[in-house]
Formats: sequence, C-alpha cells, structure tokens
Amino acid sequence: MNNIYSSVGIVVVNYNGLDISKECIDSLLSIDYPNYTIIFVDNGSKDGSGRKISELFKDKIVYIPLPVNLGVTGGNNAGINYSTANNLDYVLFLNNDTVVEKDFLEKLVNVSINNENALAVPKIICYFDKKRLDQWVGKEFDWWTTRPIDYKYYPIDAPEYNIRADIKVASTCCLLVPIAVFKHIGIMDEKYFMYFDDADFTLRASKMGHRIIYEPASSIYHKCNITTSKQHSTYFQYYLMFRNIFYFYNKLCDKPVAKYFVLGNHLIKLFWHIIKTTFSPNAGLKQASRAVLRDILKGNMGILKENFK
Repeated sequence: MNNIYSSVGIVVVNYNGLDISKECIDSLLSIDYPNYTIIFVDNGSKDGSGRKISELFKDKIVYIPLPVNLGVTGGNNAGINYSTANNLDYVLFLNNDTVVEKDFLEKLVNVSINNENALAVPKIICYFDKKRLDQWVGKEFDWWTTRPIDYKYYPIDAPEYNIRADIKVASTCCLLVPIAVFKHIGIMDEKYFMYFDDADFTLRASKMGHRIIYEPASSIYHKCNITTSKQHSTYFQYYLMFRNIFYFYNKLCDKPVAKYFVLGNHLIKLFWHIIKTTFSPNAGLKQASRAVLRDILKGNMGILKENFK
C-alpha cells in the first residue's frame, strides 16, 4: 500500500448497546479521513439495538446482523470477512464503547504506510478519567504475570507513553490491521469468544514478522469495560478468563516453567473455589467454577453453552 487514503473498514461490534454504539458511530462520522466504511456488526442483540442503529444511520453504515452472539471474535471476523470480500486495504477493530478524535485514523494509516504496513495502535485514554490511560500494550508479553511487560495506567504524560514505539502485544479495543495480515496469519480465533483473543492475535502477528506500532499522536477515549460490566455478570467474566487462559497458554506459551507456574496457580484457585462453594450459598461462583473445570477437561471452547448468574 502506498497511498494516501487507503480504504479502511471500521468494524464496530454491538451487543445490546444502543446508546454507546450510537455515540461511537456519531464520533466516527465526524472524522477527517475520507476513505472508510463503518461495518456495524450486531452480535445477536436481544434489545433491538442492532435494528435501531441500522434504521438510524441507514446508508452511512454497513449493517451485518448475526443470529446469535458469537462473541468479540465472531463479530470481528464477520467484519474481516466483509472487508476482505470488498477488497479493502485495512481493517480497524474498534470497541463500540469508544469515542474518537477527528484525526485519529489518518495518523494511524500514515504510520502504518510509512513503516512497512505495520499494525498500528493509538493512545487509548479512559473516557471517565482523562488523566488515566486505558491501554493494554507492551513490548513483550510477560508469561509470568499474564499481561504485557511494563503495562501501566498512569501517568498519562509519562514520556514513554508519548513516544512512538514498536510493541509485540496489544488489545483490539482500537487496532489498525492491513488486510494482508489476515491472509498471512488467519483471522481471530473464535474459540476464545472474548478475553485473551487480542493477545493471541497480536502475538501471532508479531511472531510471523509483522510490526505493531504504538502511535501516541493518534488518540481515542474508551469507556473502560462498560459493555461487559452492564451486559454480563461477574461470573460470566470469571468463567471466560479462567477457561481461556488454559487454552491461550497451551497454544502460545513457549516458556514451560512460566506456563506450569501460571496454570498451576489457576488450578489451585479453581479447586479452592469449587471446594469453598460446596459449603457456601454463592451460586454464581459455584456454577462458574464447575463450568470452567468441565470445559477445560472436555475442551469446550467458543460460544457459551449456558448463562451465568
């Protein structure tokens, strides 16, 4: 790609999020980049928000309704598939609980084009606390702590968060990806549904030789987990985090000692929760901990088989 105004498919995935999705799309319609398509994927919403958004924005968006909730991974893949089929140059993953600056996309595309068609990540600022960064990025992934090395929230004006840098791992809250990357490494792994899917994707990209660049000149605002906290129980998140970490480490971790240390600790916690809830009235933790153990043993991944209290 060598040209200004490469085509970008902006993938916004919605699940029961009428107000936040509307605000996100409103902000996108005000950006100064001229060549983009908003691909609005409704993930089987039960509140009619997908249909309402499609009626509200009409021909300003491409509307892809999914019959059931396929998770972040399935929703993003629907957007990737549309972008590939329509020969777009880039996909931009963007959480629906974000608001963007007018120039954010042009700065991301320019840094990608000028750096070997790299993946690109903006500075992500917490919407509710403008002094706080909400970035899950790092130069390496720390297999001992399950998060990026040097992962921090504060302070927003620290020099290291205001200098362009090569990184190896990032979230898909806002991530620009050249379409050629998907053709090389594949799409999102739908076995995750959500959680650890972004680490999986960006680590695979890094390992296959694709640069990922953090570009602080580009910025957006994130409403910090508002989607999962409003739509799902704590035990829904507990189940996915525990289930997925075993899959993620077994798939990608190349440090055996760190892998067995982390997974061993998680198994100890899991068995403790199972034992503890045998004698307590915590029905949510009882259900989630047993579901994790069952699905780890059976290898059940992907779409959730049950609702969590």
